Amino acid sequence: MKVRNLFVLFLSLVLCCCILIGCSNTSNSNLDDDSSGGSNNSSSNNTQDETNGAESNNDGETVDLPDNFHIHSFNSSNVCEDCGESYEDNGLIFTKAANDLFHVTGYVGTASEVIIPSKFQGLPVAGIGYEAFAYKDVLVRVILPESIISISNNAFTNCENLTYISIPSNTTRIGNGVFASCNKLLQKENGVYYVDKWAVDCDEIATSVTLRSNTVGIANSAFYNCNSLTDVILPEGVLSICSGAFYNCAKLENINIPDSVIYIDSAVFSGCNALIESENGVNYVDRWVVGCNMTVDTVTLRKNTVGISTSALSGASITQINIPEGVKIIDRGAFNGCYNMVGVIIPKTVKTIGMGAFNNCDNLSTVYYTGSNSQWESIQIDSTNDSLTSASMVFNYIQ
Repeated sequence: MKVRNLFVLFLSLVLCCCILIGCSNTSNSNLDDDSSGGSNNSSSNNTQDETNGAESNNDGETVDLPDNFHIHSFNSSNVCEDCGESYEDNGLIFTKAANDLFHVTGYVGTASEVIIPSKFQGLPVAGIGYEAFAYKDVLVRVILPESIISISNNAFTNCENLTYISIPSNTTRIGNGVFASCNKLLQKENGVYYVDKWAVDCDEIATSVTLRSNTVGIANSAFYNCNSLTDVILPEGVLSICSGAFYNCAKLENINIPDSVIYIDSAVFSGCNALIESENGVNYVDRWVVGCNMTVDTVTLRKNTVGISTSALSGASITQINIPEGVKIIDRGAFNGCYNMVGVIIPKTVKTIGMGAFNNCDNLSTVYYTGSNSQWESIQIDSTNDSLTSASMVFNYIQ
């Protein structure tokens, strides 16, 4: 950040500290343990408690929420299922998506504090749309419900007065520039910028990075083009690594992917040539498959593989693939468009198969599964996997 911005942030911190000292005899919270905080900013990282009307930060201190705090869940008649209150237009613009989910796509209200409902017209509110709240200087605090899965590009960009936002535990995707120029919200620690428990940006001159212990996600392009970056340590607890997170980090040589990770989006490690390992036409980072040679034919993945990332083998000329025991995650679109695939061996260790993982695998005829029928039924298989679910099944297959 520019020196002038750092100076402004420093003055803001001093002012906030003075106010806190004047209002309370309690000790200052530890910013290192604050999941939305860092050494250069004063925003606290809090988790919401919907039942008590209060939010608690990582030090166990309680911060008051707005009066009558409540996340509404509006039924088809727009009456809250919990409190019976009818919906009142507060300036939020809802758009219904093709999958019968609502997204908030705009805000024309004047309130500084906005609480997004978990349902609207009886359907889940699952996302915040592109530039939905961009350039809204009026915003100070935004509370999101647990139903929010994704926050799209530039959703809160240039909200210069925004000091608090809750990012739900169910959120798996945060797009590009979502919090750009939200200087009162962004908090920096060791060259990394955080919002709540998400890493969202990084100084391009950073060389070695250890993310905070409470980090749960890395936003789109968070470390994009960090050409000096050589080493990254991710803590256990990270769940999502979003699209292009480490794109073109050409000097990156070492990164660990914790067991907790369940989602690695597309192009996360594109251009990280010093990091990617290739074996038999398949590209790996740590124990995850992240890409392949498009002309690869019959494939047996490494024995220590635990996950196949989004679109990792999409469009490849694979005819047969052996997925070893130990793999737990097959992410979205992993084999999308593998038209030549006729057979796949899937281990009983697989827990989830993402949306469209086997979409357009029109010639897939046989699935060899190492577990039982009941174990297969317990796998979470998301939509658009008809090629997989309509194939002939061989249960209790021995690899």
